[in-house]
Amino acid sequence: MGEPRTLAHRYRLAERTGEPATWLAHDHEADRTVVLTRVAAGDVTARLAATVRTLTGLTAPTLLPPIDLLHDDGTWVVRDHVDAVPLPEHPCADERELARIGAAAAGALVAAHGAGIVHGDVRAEHVLVRPDGSALLAGFATAPPDLAPDAAHPAPELTSGRPAGPAADVYALGTALAEELARTGLTASDRLAATLHTMRAEFPDARPTAWAARRRLAAIADPESPPRGSRTSHGTTVASAPDNTVAIDSPAIGPAAGTANLIDARPGRAQEEQGVRQQGSGGSDPRMAGPGHQPSWIAAPPTGPAPAGLGRPVPGEPPRKRSKAWLVALLATIAAITVVTGAVLVAKPVVTIAGTAAAPPGTTPPPPSLLGEVSTADPCSFVDADALARLGRTTLLDDLGSPASCTVGIERDTDRGFVTATIAAKKLMPPAGQPTPTGELIVYRATEYHRSCERTIVLPDEHRIEIYSGAGTNDTSFPVCDAAEAATEDALEVLTSGAVRHRELGPPRTSLLSVRACDVIDPAALSSVPSLRDLRERGYNDWSCRYGADPAFPTGARVLVNFTRYSNLEGGNGLFTLDGRWANTFPSATGSPVCEAAVAQRSFTSASGMQRLEVLSVQVALATDQPGASPAMACQKATDLVRSAIPRLPPVR
Repeated sequence: MGEPRTLAHRYRLAERTGEPATWLAHDHEADRTVVLTRVAAGDVTARLAATVRTLTGLTAPTLLPPIDLLHDDGTWVVRDHVDAVPLPEHPCADERELARIGAAAAGALVAAHGAGIVHGDVRAEHVLVRPDGSALLAGFATAPPDLAPDAAHPAPELTSGRPAGPAADVYALGTALAEELARTGLTASDRLAATLHTMRAEFPDARPTAWAARRRLAAIADPESPPRGSRTSHGTTVASAPDNTVAIDSPAIGPAAGTANLIDARPGRAQEEQGVRQQGSGGSDPRMAGPGHQPSWIAAPPTGPAPAGLGRPVPGEPPRKRSKAWLVALLATIAAITVVTGAVLVAKPVVTIAGTAAAPPGTTPPPPSLLGEVSTADPCSFVDADALARLGRTTLLDDLGSPASCTVGIERDTDRGFVTATIAAKKLMPPAGQPTPTGELIVYRATEYHRSCERTIVLPDEHRIEIYSGAGTNDTSFPVCDAAEAATEDALEVLTSGAVRHRELGPPRTSLLSVRACDVIDPAALSSVPSLRDLRERGYNDWSCRYGADPAFPTGARVLVNFTRYSNLEGGNGLFTLDGRWANTFPSATGSPVCEAAVAQRSFTSASGMQRLEVLSVQVALATDQPGASPAMACQKATDLVRSAIPRLPPVR
């Protein structure tokens, strides 16, 4: 059959272009030149039309979207004609120019993937370079992935019949760039070679996301660009320090971080104990996943006269900046999570598993950590609100939960979720999920469970970056694993490129951060907890401590001591005073013998202008075979431990 000269009584075909099955044409209605590509739409024309409508709504500067879809002797996709040449016709001066062009193409994939669109046939001919050197990615909607087109660079998983996904686009782009390197004879640096190799990894999960690929290529194209993350946005003020540290402006506590995972429980298993999702690095006692309370981080502080020794927010006084209303429900879901991530503890005599500690005198110090100065590493280095904005509207929560963590809240249509990154010390329990070596790092990826998803990056020095994503109780469509994977790729790039930010640690003498969590509980009080084994694990920076977490005795008693931050202590069994301080207890909602006792140390104004409480949290899980064990007994033991700690805490004034 001959080629039609005019299509849909509007588009007059002119000449073939360098792209497959593509013609230049004149649109006589708009009096302009356009590009038409014949596509094998088959029986999916309705789906293709929906894809075209979605693409036309995208505003990514490097994505060249279709503008029309027509049916005339076949199915045709129409796009604007631009003054540009395909990449094979553009002589790249060096690898930096090729990396810049590749970053532009990856940026187009970021926008498409964020909208649920897979390109399906990324090739060099679809990468168009303008006279000014800027680049666009074309060819969208011309190769429906579910029709298994004859793609130029099919990813390995496509040969087994799997549909093309975002990872296949990354593979194809990496292959196209690698072939351009070979064709032009350009010499690739080790960094570019490693980036392209990773993009062409055999397994989809081992490839970077399009966003991570874009950022890596952009860094190669412009190695003098400012360090990632130096920004003033999302309600957080950061300032660059002279030694490339990042100092967070908080008048009361100095460095600020976000919510934490201080309980080390598999995602979802904690749901049985507390009715809310918990975050954790996996492999530990599900009974210690939290006491079941959901403190409202955004709610106003308790009313009435303050107990002596505790300065707290003035009732009715508005904060300098209010949190978004949609965060109220989300933070209620995250709240119990904050009492969970870093360490393991115990009574006397004890075997101590060191968290972050210096080498003993006379021994060879360990090699430098990828974190740099471990104690001052900023957890907000590993979760980027700007990058996660492709999943929805983001808010950086840098002043709640453990200072070892940082959280980004995400609002996506009617669904809400969050991603938390936590710096954790060496642990006894292995991470959840299957391990995947990535250079000198090991990434553990757990499957989605109860609307949560977890990733753990284990460093050579056995420190961990724990990435946890969760969704609200009724938010069933929030992509928890996509969010966790995006943050993981971001964290991997930060670690491998040496871009970990640091913060100044200068807590006031009244802060809990000026003492060690493993030192605050009276050993005599610990010995009163039945069946508590003599094992103690210190958390990152000594901000948490867990006793009794012996993998060989999973039913034994557990105690977790944690320094954290709330907006108030309401809920639970009700506020009371304990040696002149606000306190409360939060028993398990399921009747299990688990309870948290929390006592306020001091109030402070966060970097985002909110009033917060610094809190000592002590959780007790009694042995499952303990006679008479109940939530009430666990609350009594937890309260006794908190009472024993108060004389060892910093002064409140």
